[in-house]
Amino acid sequence: MHNSTGKRGKGPLASKQFLPPNYNGVDPSPSKNRSGTARVVPPPSAPNNSILPDYNYNFADFNARIEALEYTLCTKIDTLQCTVSSLIEANRQKDNIISTLQNRLNKLEQYTRKDSFEIREVPVTADESTDAIAIKVAEKAGVDLTEQEIQASHRLKAREGKIPAIIVKLQSRKKRDSIVNNTEVLKTLKKSDVVHLDEMGDGRIYIGDSLSPFYRSLLWKAKQRAQEMGYRYVWFRGEVFARKEKDYPRIKIKNEDDLHLIN
Repeated sequence: MHNSTGKRGKGPLASKQFLPPNYNGVDPSPSKNRSGTARVVPPPSAPNNSILPDYNYNFADFNARIEALEYTLCTKIDTLQCTVSSLIEANRQKDNIISTLQNRLNKLEQYTRKDSFEIREVPVTADESTDAIAIKVAEKAGVDLTEQEIQASHRLKAREGKIPAIIVKLQSRKKRDSIVNNTEVLKTLKKSDVVHLDEMGDGRIYIGDSLSPFYRSLLWKAKQRAQEMGYRYVWFRGEVFARKEKDYPRIKIKNEDDLHLIN
């Protein structure tokens, strides 16, 4: 029913005339403002997207820095690996040089003993003459030797309970080799052939090369290894050699690294 006064009604329909169609901003609560219309709630503010591009830039810059660091680290690691490889190779070459020089030194030290030989297991007697013992040994080996041809002879130090060996240095290497190499005679040489034993028991004496500390140690270790591996022959002739059986090839032992060849 239309109001003849021309004034708008105050009912619920009148209040809806001020709201846009399908607007969801109406406060669902029944409260109204002074004019009687429903209170309008402004829509929420849209997020400020102007900050996101800055974040994107920062992440891109961060990733670029990480990649640069990775590249730098990889480059340094490669450089260090090359350096380490070079040092390992240089160290290997130095080890080879040291080993070569050590072998030469060992040979030179042994060479200084080329005119000498040792007599082992000869009992110590009172007022003994090591020159006289050497002359008797040479006589048994079929070599005529005089005191003038002996440069020096004396007992070596020995461990407690062991008979000290006699070292003899001759002026002539030829005579020294003639004595040492007459193995057939020396195999049967006894203590009673060179000294008066009295009540001491007789037994074999041994004639051999005068070895430097290096070759003496190497020969002993080679004998120990040969015994473990069932080898019958180990000897020294300028260097240490080993042979498993009579008809087997001989093995040269230049240093301790070669002991594994006795297998």
